[in-house]
Amino acid sequence: TSSESVTTFYTYEFDLFKYAYNDDATAEIAPLAGAQFELKDSNKNVIKVVKSGDTYKVDAAKASSAIIETPDNGKVNIEGLDAGTYYLTETKAPDGYNRITSDITITIKAKEEDGELTGEKTLTINGDQSATDATTVNQINVSNKAGSILPSTGGIGTYIVVLAGLAIVAAGVILMTRKNKKEEE
Repeated sequence: TSSESVTTFYTYEFDLFKYAYNDDATAEIAPLAGAQFELKDSNKNVIKVVKSGDTYKVDAAKASSAIIETPDNGKVNIEGLDAGTYYLTETKAPDGYNRITSDITITIKAKEEDGELTGEKTLTINGDQSATDATTVNQINVSNKAGSILPSTGGIGTYIVVLAGLAIVAAGVILMTRKNKKEEE
């Protein structure tokens, strides 16, 4: 008799929903198209994906791009993930919106019973546990605020500019004082 060995591989998925942030809690959430993301593994290596409709599947053998872009409804599905830690980076915000500047950390933990994976998962987003369920597709909500980002300030350059400005003002005061004294004589 031959004994067959069966190996089961579990992969996981989540939805990504990109929307416009507004301060009015009663306003309808507006989905945003055109946001671009990259998904990175635990070593911060970019993961390539294959697009089919609004689904992006992790498939290194067939993938040619790492860009995940939101459609008009703002929602994409990312599937084919192993249990582990991932980083989601927004590389381009929709026109007229600010890009989020920090990565979103996603941790997928698989549940085991008696040394066997059950297919159930726990999805943690930036340290907050989302849900534990084998059938639920968890959604990561990412908001953007409208407007432009102001340049950062501070550092030694600010002090140099302030000191130069004060020196120019002081020189102007001295010249005006001397000019007024000469006119009085």
